Amino acid sequence: MSRQFQLIAFDVDGTLVNSRKELTPAVKDAVRKARSLGKHIVLSTGRTVDEVRPLMRELEGVDISICTSGSLIYDFGQDKIISRKSLPEEAIMDIYEVVGTKDVMVQCMSEGHSVIAEGFLDRLEQYHMEQYRPLYTLIGTWVPDIWEYILHSGHNVEKINVYHRTVEDRADSMMKLRDNAEHVYSEVTSIETTSLGVDKGQGLREVCGYLGIPIEETIAAGDADNDLSLLKAAGLAVAMGNANDNVRRASDVTVADNDHDGAAEAMLRYLIG
Repeated sequence: MSRQFQLIAFDVDGTLVNSRKELTPAVKDAVRKARSLGKHIVLSTGRTVDEVRPLMRELEGVDISICTSGSLIYDFGQDKIISRKSLPEEAIMDIYEVVGTKDVMVQCMSEGHSVIAEGFLDRLEQYHMEQYRPLYTLIGTWVPDIWEYILHSGHNVEKINVYHRTVEDRADSMMKLRDNAEHVYSEVTSIETTSLGVDKGQGLREVCGYLGIPIEETIAAGDADNDLSLLKAAGLAVAMGNANDNVRRASDVTVADNDHDGAAEAMLRYLIG
């Protein structure tokens, strides 16, 4: 590439980690090489701070993560919040009215924590989330009633994920949700909701301001619809080999899939090379 890039922002699930939710040796080695050259590696994920923290322990020299799809940006090196944007009550009530009586799993991202109702750990496969069992077991905050927590606990709610049993039921929910928040498809049957104007792309712009890096000198890599805003914001958009058609159309280049070190390829070819 003729342009020089200073930063790469990676989606996590389906991009930076493999299908087993692991960071491979090749990816970690590429991160070390990039950091040794003064390049910045940023995570951009739907995960909470708690869910990102185990990855940060494995990624040498990586400090900043756009968490909860842009709602909370965190500097792990300084252990501080860069920015936080909570869902308004109106949007929360709208979600409750649409899915409150449905057979769904609701996950609340609140103040950096992942909050889920008790009992769902044994039913994750019904909502196509079995692969997250180890992570939820490690860091999940479990409550008796998720809507009681969301509506009456007084905690900030940065994002709500609603996992459906089928894509058809998800489409029905999406059709009924009002345009008072950002709603995007994620995972197999999930809708994730953040405040209006809050997405991964806006998160990247905030990180660039924080680090003093022109956004034109950034790369973004992703695989799913909730990465589209990130890819459109960056100077170079990279689709993973396992990316969906929307991501491929929005990207400038494509690398190998997440089970064949596509994230390492993105760093070596476009950030370092």
